[in-house]
Amino acid sequence: MKKGYKFSDEYKKRMSLVTMGHKVSAETKRKIGLANSITLKGKKKTLEHIKNMANAHKGLKRSEETKKKMSVAMTGKHHILTEIGKEKVRLAGLKRRGLRHCTEETKLKIGLANGGNKSHFWKGGVTPIRQIIRESFKYKEWVQKNLIRDDFTCQKCNIIGGKLQVHHYKKSFSILIAEAMQNLPLLSIYDACMLYTPFWDVRNGQTLCLKCHKAIKHHWKINKI
Repeated sequence: MKKGYKFSDEYKKRMSLVTMGHKVSAETKRKIGLANSITLKGKKKTLEHIKNMANAHKGLKRSEETKKKMSVAMTGKHHILTEIGKEKVRLAGLKRRGLRHCTEETKLKIGLANGGNKSHFWKGGVTPIRQIIRESFKYKEWVQKNLIRDDFTCQKCNIIGGKLQVHHYKKSFSILIAEAMQNLPLLSIYDACMLYTPFWDVRNGQTLCLKCHKAIKHHWKINKI
């Protein structure tokens, strides 16, 4: 068949009648997809090819009837994804962003490698160590675990939701910092706290609302930290 050959309207009608109601099997679809992936994979379009494609669709106008048929045919289809499809989309998004799931050990190593004066946010130690620890991933994770365990409910007044905080009620924040410094004297304060296991004991946390937490008198043992 010559390039650019046009079928007559009568021939198109006959082809339409012949293929009407014909369903392609899953195996055939797989073969077609495989063939297309082999022939099109890595194939780059030339500038001439791109221009021809643009000219072919230039000025193309669909009738209102055609638009309506397309709308009816596609309604809901682009919203339905299988579990495999959802996983592929998620993995593709992670690949584009260059992200991957890290183990807890890897997260800790990353934190230690970039903590303190190793971080590009370092300003000569002007930020109190309390704030640095509270802004760390490990501290936020500890808070989240406590909130989930307590069902996001204040353990004093039983209010649910709102501005909730996690209180160190067995050992205070200051005592834990002091213990970490005492048990790991060769490390910086931040690194010592990150590695000191009792610091991250969920049993030492208690979910409180902002009002109940403010009502508790905190006796800071290390005021300059």
